[in-house]
Amino acid sequence: MVASTNKVEKSGTLSGTKQPATQEADRWLNLDELRQYHPAHPAAKTIYAWVAQRRIPNYKQGQRVVFLKSEIDAWLLSGKRKTSAEILAELQEVVTNLGRTPR
Repeated sequence: MVASTNKVEKSGTLSGTKQPATQEADRWLNLDELRQYHPAHPAAKTIYAWVAQRRIPNYKQGQRVVFLKSEIDAWLLSGKRKTSAEILAELQEVVTNLGRTPR
């Protein structure tokens, strides 16, 4: 029994010394942390405008606006613009499938 307790303490799951990687991705960011994390380092006024326009995923804690890091990561990745090669490949796939009719 003592050996199994030591293994749990070394892994940090019960002792609270380590956080799993999944929890790190899901940590809460306040406005200033988001400004530092965002690649463009937008002004606070810009972020508040995004919140008002519902362009950025956010939560309200009283009067504070907070952001979930994993949702911000997904939001940032969703804005990726396709390269010309990616667009051309999609176009070729559509043209190839035009003559085929689903059965």
